[in-house]
Amino acid sequence: MSRKSIEIDWRNIALDDNYERSLNIIEPLSFSTLLLEIRCNIKEINCATIRELFAADLQQRVDEAWEVFNANALNIEQTAQKERE
Repeated sequence: MSRKSIEIDWRNIALDDNYERSLNIIEPLSFSTLLLEIRCNIKEINCATIRELFAADLQQRVDEAWEVFNANALNIEQTAQKERE
């Protein structure tokens, strides 16, 4: 079974697994993705609407990152302490 077909449990990241350990906590945002979102989601394209979209997108990514972090905080702490030993 390939790794791509396995669903990630974001509420319980397996920090002893190299693949899951290497996952981004916060979803990256490229210029290409931003331009696609602008093209698809903004009716009137101008600096104000682009800033609004970017701010909302960024806030959503930060909120999701906090959720993932908080769900895994104890696991992160335990792994960090074990690796320090």
